[in-house]
Amino acid sequence: MISILMTVYKEPWDWVRKSLDSINSQTFKDFELILVVDNPNYQYVDLLRNYLQKKFNKYHLIINKKI
Repeated sequence: MISILMTVYKEPWDWVRKSLDSINSQTFKDFELILVVDNPNYQYVDLLRNYLQKKFNKYHLIINKKI
């Protein structure tokens, strides 16, 4: 298994979604996604959680509320 680390700081949702789709479409499937989100709003976190639950088997969502 490999770990993929992705960080997000106020990027538009469309960019993040496209990046996540790209990761998820790889042929190698034995990975975990570690997504670190800096200083998000609650809507953004809910959107991410819902998306990750639907698309990824193994993920960790880390919310950093302070910059």
